[in-house]
Amino acid sequence: GCRYLSMMLNRYKGQLSLALAAYNAGPKAVDYAGGAVPDFPETKGYVNSVVDLMNRFSNTGSVYVVEITKGRFLLTNY
Repeated sequence: GCRYLSMMLNRYKGQLSLALAAYNAGPKAVDYAGGAVPDFPETKGYVNSVVDLMNRFSNTGSVYVVEITKGRFLLTNY
């Protein structure tokens, strides 16, 4: 999961919404949508939910990313 998300972040040059959409619906769907979040209710909901969670974590304090092994990450707020 994390490795694939990292690949999508690289593919879409760090654009989180596009990387999340590709993670959920597949990169072909994002490419077919012209490099935008595809107009799929599930995918739009997924992207919005993840971004909302990230915003909530960032507003309550720090979020730390720890690389456990190459390509495997742990996100924590402790």
